[in-house]
Amino acid sequence: MAINYSRNHHTRPVQAEASATGVSTDASGDVTLTFTDMRRIKNRNSVSVQASGGYVCNVQSVSGNTVTVRVFESTQGGTAAAAMTAVSSGTSVTDIHGVATGE
Repeated sequence: MAINYSRNHHTRPVQAEASATGVSTDASGDVTLTFTDMRRIKNRNSVSVQASGGYVCNVQSVSGNTVTVRVFESTQGGTAAAAMTAVSSGTSVTDIHGVATGE
């Protein structure tokens, strides 16, 4: 029986952190965050991203070790039932921090 040693199918999950400061969102309110300490993020549910200043982050997609995040802000003064809109072409978001699980 031949044994294939070229692939390791049993990799241990890795947790990594990434941060960005002075963030500028694109026209859709998206920003890209790269986790340099890992090769591949498991999936979009394995990422948690937060922004300072009361902004809300929603993971849109994952590709390799890069996450696309859409940044939202309240349009009604921060009340519990406030509508959220994307921060399009904005530079008001100062810091974003994320944690991801992958390999």
